Amino acid sequence: MPRTIQITAPSHTSERIIGKIASEKGILSIRLQRGISLTPAGDVISVDVLSNEIRNIMVVLEDEGILNNPQYSLSTYTSSSMLSNTHSEAITTDGSQTIWEETLTTINEQSQMTYNNLLTMVLSGMIAVLGLATNAIHVVIGASLLAPGFGAVVRISLGLVNKHTTWKQGLKDVFAGYAALLIGATITAIGLKITGTNVLIGSSSYLPQDKLVDYFTTITAESVLVSVLAAIIGTILILTNRTLLTAGVMVLLALITSASIATMAFVQGNYAMGLQAIGRWFLEFFIIAGISAMVFLIKKHTVMNRNMKI
Repeated sequence: MPRTIQITAPSHTSERIIGKIASEKGILSIRLQRGISLTPAGDVISVDVLSNEIRNIMVVLEDEGILNNPQYSLSTYTSSSMLSNTHSEAITTDGSQTIWEETLTTINEQSQMTYNNLLTMVLSGMIAVLGLATNAIHVVIGASLLAPGFGAVVRISLGLVNKHTTWKQGLKDVFAGYAALLIGATITAIGLKITGTNVLIGSSSYLPQDKLVDYFTTITAESVLVSVLAAIIGTILILTNRTLLTAGVMVLLALITSASIATMAFVQGNYAMGLQAIGRWFLEFFIIAGISAMVFLIKKHTVMNRNMKI
């Protein structure tokens, strides 16, 4: 879907910017509103451009020094629809390319560990333990779907690939988010143990006892391949702003389940299994971080051709 780039620029630079942009591929329309911006003071230039070509506009703006200059501001957004008789075919065949700054905004919206997301991680940890202890796979899947634990790991890779400090926020979010998950899992595991339940063996529902715990703590070539493929898909979904589908990626990964099992094992006194589960969690973490970094590097050198500036 085509995008709109809105640039606020000093009035004496507007004509030069428009001249640079107008010659680029994928431009659908350009509008200039003189003197309407108060902060920063100046004109507002609105550019409708195909998503597949937005990266070229960003390269032009970076070459002009606009992305690093406090006298300018820039925002992007997507319209619900766009009609143009002269560009109808290009619009209907347009893709879903994004820019680095939009990718970071997407991660901020979905995975930054705000109070709401921290509470979600706590509750997801509780649900995961209950599902594992009762061998109810649908409950475990639900916990993985609800937990916003994927984007924070990807944020680390995004920052490192772009030489941007956002990787530090990613580390903080991973630490805070999974600490919250462990708190919820610990509370639930202790509660179950007090009632006399062996949380690692648990009860049998429609699966035999301890089947889920055994599956999520066992590392096989097949499970590693699933995690690699899931990490690739998840990174692509974030890059194309389809983060709703990353919930499905979390089901394929063992981040939530392995962290929960580690807590359950330590509460039950099975330290060997606890360490095994921690090992599985770190394996998942490094797979996601490594694979997403590879995807970002390929994207950077084949499509973006620039670093993130936000």
